[in-house]
Amino acid sequence: MNQLKKIGFLSFVLALGLGLAACSKNKDVSSTADQASDAASDSQSMSEENLDDMTVGKLSLEEAQQVLKNLTTIYFGYDQSSISKQDRADLKKIAAALKTIDTFELSIEGHCDERGSNEYNLALGDRRANAVYDYLLTLGVSNGQLRTVSYGEERPAMTGENENAWSKNRRAELVKR
Repeated sequence: MNQLKKIGFLSFVLALGLGLAACSKNKDVSSTADQASDAASDSQSMSEENLDDMTVGKLSLEEAQQVLKNLTTIYFGYDQSSISKQDRADLKKIAAALKTIDTFELSIEGHCDERGSNEYNLALGDRRANAVYDYLLTLGVSNGQLRTVSYGEERPAMTGENENAWSKNRRAELVKR
């Protein structure tokens, strides 16, 4: 009888353990399913954004010449190399113009304010120039039309040790080659 109680008790513990294990696995599966669903949703919105980027067409020759005559400067936040939404819109126009006039070549010059070491600022200027370069490539511009260079803090647009001057120096300039 004593042995029968032990077997019954062990069977109960085993069943309880299996039940708990099964519950936790279901929770992990649904949690994983939720994560997969979120990832798919993020991926879909990123794909839609990328599709939107890739749908840049061409302009008329006159429009393209006008856009390329008035090239814009892309400004960045402190220690940043991400392109703002407004600047992306400007770059889409430039990309359309470059696709229309495929012999036009640009130099993308990355610049920084004077804060930070020379090495750091050259690397940051490079990241800024490459951010613009990469974005233009996603819009269908030929890499043969583009070149990047970093000047770091060596060519300030404005001198001064204040936020106004620093903000003008954190930039990528698009220059005809």
